[in-house]
Amino acid sequence: MVDIELLKVWSPKNPKQKIIKRVIALEGDFIKTLGYKNRYVRVPDGHLWIEGDHYGHSFDSNTFGPRVLLTWIFCLIFLIMLVLKLDDKIQWSWFLVFLPVWAFDTILLLMLIVKMAGRCKPGFDPRNGAENLKKRVWYLVAILLKLAFCLTLCAKLERLTDVWLSFVCVPLWALLIGAMVELGYSVFHFRRD
Repeated sequence: MVDIELLKVWSPKNPKQKIIKRVIALEGDFIKTLGYKNRYVRVPDGHLWIEGDHYGHSFDSNTFGPRVLLTWIFCLIFLIMLVLKLDDKIQWSWFLVFLPVWAFDTILLLMLIVKMAGRCKPGFDPRNGAENLKKRVWYLVAILLKLAFCLTLCAKLERLTDVWLSFVCVPLWALLIGAMVELGYSVFHFRRD
């Protein structure tokens, strides 16, 4: 168990809203839940368990499960390195500053590839996974577009290329357009059902 500390996170229910919760347990800890689907839970590696003060009325880990700690760590490291670089406290290459972003994206890519490769194993029933495969392909394309944007941005900031900034942003624009199409499809697809 940990000493109680407060954490401000984005609400999984409403991404525009921040919620303040208490950190109850870290990765590897066992926790007695207050209404989660399992009475006792071991907090998975890279996650933490958060709870609100109003039992039964709080939207917390008892509702949505453990939160991913790994994402927070990589974001924090990247933001610290970015601030140090922008304040001229470190003279590192932009490629090194973006290393936490690429490390996290590499982990996501490997996880995605492993899940997609699972479709190739014997006994897989393709009738149940066509929609899931489309989503995973979209996630793969999204990660690759983000990677392309970060690489071209770093090349531009390091003055390795003399490309206009508008061309540097093409992968980002493609990613945003794809995300809007995916969002629109999700919203209107569910309304038809």
